[in-house]
Amino acid sequence: MPPNDGFLQLVTQIQAMEKPTRSMKLLIGATILIVVALTGIGGLLVILDSLSVTPGLDTTLLVGVIAALGAVISAFISKRQERKAAVEAQLRDKKVPGYEMVIKLVYDVVDRVQKNEKINDRKMRTRMFEIMRQITVWAPDEIVEAFVKFKKSGSSFKQLDDPRHTLDTIADLMLAIRKDLGHDTGNLDRKTILAMFVSDVDELYA
Repeated sequence: MPPNDGFLQLVTQIQAMEKPTRSMKLLIGATILIVVALTGIGGLLVILDSLSVTPGLDTTLLVGVIAALGAVISAFISKRQERKAAVEAQLRDKKVPGYEMVIKLVYDVVDRVQKNEKINDRKMRTRMFEIMRQITVWAPDEIVEAFVKFKKSGSSFKQLDDPRHTLDTIADLMLAIRKDLGHDTGNLDRKTILAMFVSDVDELYA
């Protein structure tokens, strides 16, 4: 049983897509699998019927039932993927404000340290508390762990007693945030991302 025109159109649309999303890839894969499976089963039933191996079998009816079942499964998978994508989009919207607060805090702290300006402990605690509230509710485990390390190294911000360790925790947090937001961080390392706001990063990472 050859693939129908709808299946050929689907393949053509897939080939035309430059960068399908992860959810779309899963949906496309599941749909193709179902179509291929139905085509194989249908072909097998036709062969069996023609050979009278299964006497009295209504091949057309069975193929129709299987096709209907495939359509239901495909619709279920599609609906599930849509619901998952909607949840991920809502989570992303909730995460972004907290992540922006983290980045702003880091830039402010590094800027003050480089200018040798005093950091206001009270204001710092207030900002950290609000960020922790956001991170606790919305961020995944990797971000929570990276932020805890960043927070623990906070005492060294004032004097930069161990600048390399402090900057490592900052870089790891930023890379984790970018990864969680969907960025491909494969080409970024600590030194590269720190170079955005640390002027002497080459000396520290020589």
